[in-house]
Amino acid sequence: MSWIVVALLFLGGQWWSGSAPSPPPGIENLLQGRNSTTDAVALRGRVVDAAPTYGRGMRLTLQLEAANDVPCTDLVSVSLRETSTRWRTGDRLELRTKLRRILGFGNFGELDWGAYNARRGIFVAGYAWREEDVTVLPAADGLVDRLRRGFSLACERVGGQGAEILEALIIGDRTGINEPTSVAVRDAGLAHFLAISGSHMALLVVLVVWLVRAVSGLHAPILERFDVFRAAAVLASLAVLAYAAVSGGGVSVARSVCMALAGMAALWRGRPGDALRALGASAVVLAWAMPGVGEEAGFHLSYLAVLALVMDARRRRGQKPDQPTQPESLPRKAVEFLFEAARLTVVCWLVTSPIVGYHFQRISLVAPLANLLAAPLVSAIVVSGIAGLVVLPWSPTLGHWAVLFGAFLSDLVVRLSVWCASLPSAATTTPAPGAWLAAVLSALALGCLLPAGRARRALVPTLAMAAAILVAHGYHARYRSDRLDVWFASVGQGDAAIVRRPGGEVWVVDQGPPGRGRMVVGPLLRRAWIGRVDVLMASHLQSDHSGAITEILEEFDVGEVWLPNGPCDSNAFRRLMAVARERDVPVRFVSREMVAAPFATTKKVPAPTEDSLPRAPHLGVEVLGPRAGENVCDDNDQSLVVAFDFAGRRVLFTGDIEAIAEGRLVTAGLDLRADVLKVPHHGSRTSSTEGFLVAVAPTLAVASVGLDNQFHHPAPEVEARYAAHGARLLRTDLYGAVHLTIDADGSMATTVFRGAAKDAAP
Repeated sequence: MSWIVVALLFLGGQWWSGSAPSPPPGIENLLQGRNSTTDAVALRGRVVDAAPTYGRGMRLTLQLEAANDVPCTDLVSVSLRETSTRWRTGDRLELRTKLRRILGFGNFGELDWGAYNARRGIFVAGYAWREEDVTVLPAADGLVDRLRRGFSLACERVGGQGAEILEALIIGDRTGINEPTSVAVRDAGLAHFLAISGSHMALLVVLVVWLVRAVSGLHAPILERFDVFRAAAVLASLAVLAYAAVSGGGVSVARSVCMALAGMAALWRGRPGDALRALGASAVVLAWAMPGVGEEAGFHLSYLAVLALVMDARRRRGQKPDQPTQPESLPRKAVEFLFEAARLTVVCWLVTSPIVGYHFQRISLVAPLANLLAAPLVSAIVVSGIAGLVVLPWSPTLGHWAVLFGAFLSDLVVRLSVWCASLPSAATTTPAPGAWLAAVLSALALGCLLPAGRARRALVPTLAMAAAILVAHGYHARYRSDRLDVWFASVGQGDAAIVRRPGGEVWVVDQGPPGRGRMVVGPLLRRAWIGRVDVLMASHLQSDHSGAITEILEEFDVGEVWLPNGPCDSNAFRRLMAVARERDVPVRFVSREMVAAPFATTKKVPAPTEDSLPRAPHLGVEVLGPRAGENVCDDNDQSLVVAFDFAGRRVLFTGDIEAIAEGRLVTAGLDLRADVLKVPHHGSRTSSTEGFLVAVAPTLAVASVGLDNQFHHPAPEVEARYAAHGARLLRTDLYGAVHLTIDADGSMATTVFRGAAKDAAP
């Protein structure tokens, strides 16, 4: 029953609830209780981590030396919009930037980015628009920094993506891996190899123990007088701790160090250790040291993969081996070894795939094949790379050859990744299974690794039935016909919303700024089990509303695109039309005179057309504006104004219309009444006019705004205007995402990401 004890330890580690870390006094003194500093702060510090972002951007973690010339040792995250500098740990810089607290966007199911960084001691972030805003200082010369920089420069001299992969595998520096290589490695299911993990530590321990044993064997009296394995245990423990310091931190590193030290303690005692107990204990220790780490993908995947391997090994040891009638031949042993390796890769894939789908909404179907082929290469790369890291300071020539050999093998891994990723359906996006379904599916795979007996016969069918029930519930929620769901996403300073109409038809009304499609809107869709968007609508072609529209077009099955009917001639429009043609998605140019007929989601209309549509009867979707061609398609007042009706309730989307367009809607004599209003133009003082609010008479209004945005949206007088009309105003900067539901009986409810868990709407 030891596995039950381990499971309890593991679960205790995963859901350990401790107090969240608090910002250090130096950071709080700069913020003075606010979310951001009022003035720019002069920072000087040393780079301790670097990670690429979008395009040519880079995110640096700085260990401060001074803030406003006051000595300070806190950590700060600094994002560089564009940089051509190859940043390495130990580099030093100075810059002036405003600092703001690190917070997540505030969407349902997202990783709490603020807590994630707080567990690593990072509470504030800065930003530099131009590379010349950053001054490079002489690099630090600590031992760890010199080792890392020496290895990084050796990889740079070799060149190529193979050398960059080697650098990622050995010292955790991924800054040189380009996007095509990164995508290929991800789609091949090999991304976990780029994390410093237990395989690194295991190989290091084996090398140290072997070297100690080999050196001791050269002098027989040593073996007779001393317990060599105790010395090996001490030296291997020191080597593991040293390598962890050089390679950087991370959940997988911490878990690997804990397990390696537990193994060395067992070697010191002279008896075998219990891998399951070591695994469970390390989970508890890690969760105690970093409260909340059990929510992270790295924790789940690192522990589940090792747990699956350990449980499988224990199950096989418990089986009675068949007595061989004759010695096995070498070819037979090789075939059996390959079969066993293939079986283990499939086992790990089955156990971890539900968790990968839960966190990333994507799984690699070729991962078992890719891992089977890449595993021996990666082991050889790690041995060669660690040898190069150790030898370089003493013999640059030998170190160079070790790095060169490791880069050659790494290049083979890159080629393997590209080939596997090119296979049909190599990687597929998937609806996020949800926490409960992901846990049940992983537990089901683990249950199959239990020894044959009553426990497995009872557990496996129970978990299979639970998974079936959860899947049925998910499909019911996805296609239910008795409710309208609206998610007002939190995308910073911008707009994005998802409307799921009764029966499952899905509209995406605006998509937010560039990057938010992949970071926010896409994950929200998949968490709601949505893989098809029937109508992808851009209220108007401005970056904060439609900057991510092509991201949704590229990643989802889209029925058609709606744009406001007006002259369009911009780079954003041309890019959108090119992607729509490539994906064979029709585009409608819509105005008040062109009201959509019922949608047959399997029917395609001719690609881009401006033909008028026949006026349809009331179908639950009504276009109220704009008039055709009044303004260009990226003008605020040319925004599409669309109303969704259900069960006697109405939700009105208004884009960025301002006073002129609001006045046109009112004077046109249209029925503008709505229970829920997406606040026009983020609540600017040029919109939400008195006459418009009288005509709409909303009881609930949602303003999509960024925290501490430079436009000071929403304007105080606008907030006061909504309050005077008795409308409850929800701001995404304060409340995060808002989920509105309207049931068949007309009852409304709102759930907000921050604040009260659930509030009945007026």
